[in-house]
Amino acid sequence: MKQKLLLILTILSLNVVIAQEFEEVGIKYNITSGSTVEVVKNSPVYSGVINIPDTVTHLGITYNVTSIATQAFYQCTGLTSVTIPNSVIVIGAEAFHNCTSLTNVSIPNSVTTIEDNAFNNCTGLASVSIGSSILTIGNYTFNNCTSLTSVSVAVSNPSSISLGVFVFNNVPVSSATLTVPLGSETVYATAAQWSAFGTIAGGTLSINNYILEAAFSMYPNPIQNTLFIKQNEAYQLENIGIYTMHGKHIFNTSEKTIDFSALPTGLYLVKLTTDIGSITKQFIKE
Repeated sequence: MKQKLLLILTILSLNVVIAQEFEEVGIKYNITSGSTVEVVKNSPVYSGVINIPDTVTHLGITYNVTSIATQAFYQCTGLTSVTIPNSVIVIGAEAFHNCTSLTNVSIPNSVTTIEDNAFNNCTGLASVSIGSSILTIGNYTFNNCTSLTSVSVAVSNPSSISLGVFVFNNVPVSSATLTVPLGSETVYATAAQWSAFGTIAGGTLSINNYILEAAFSMYPNPIQNTLFIKQNEAYQLENIGIYTMHGKHIFNTSEKTIDFSALPTGLYLVKLTTDIGSITKQFIKE
């Protein structure tokens, strides 16, 4: 009797696990919370052009796509193009490892973390743009991207980005161009790993990035229990999303005084969505 009950419970638990994954329009997802999903590996593997949406609806429930899972596109050698939406916060380890036909990647402003080896051995990758919210780029992220000649980063201070070891290992950076926000060329020229680029040029951030950076502030940081958000009333704040550092959605709110007393200590992300775009900021709860 006990063995039969154990078998039934095992089958039920397997069904729960299976129910966490689903496929829509050729992309497979794993449910990570009641409102968020991550993109996961599929069979057969992804190829050609893949456009990841910022939301996906399954069985009447709409989920935000907030991460690309570990090895989601691992060894997808036929993948030629991928669109990463401005909802993704984390790109997992080895997510695009050995995607040798991928030539260009645009990492949106929503992404804060690129984990180890994410684009390792993408030998056809020629250009990469990295958005303004990036906080961490893991070990060997662009290792052996031997065709990489153009990298742009929309962050003014390179010290705000935690770089792993050998991020650009076996990349011809001495003949590559790094484009950074206008006026920050000098600090990149003296920053570890970034300074190896043969050309460091000053470009421009989109005007909306400048506006949003100036329009919103959060205080105090670190916090004990309460976070306050101050905004320029000229812009409409549509949503405030709270996430873990790994991109797991915790809750949404429209309140600019937010109580975090129920959350454990740690590092969190706040995604501010407005009528002209979105911006992601981080804070520490002590």
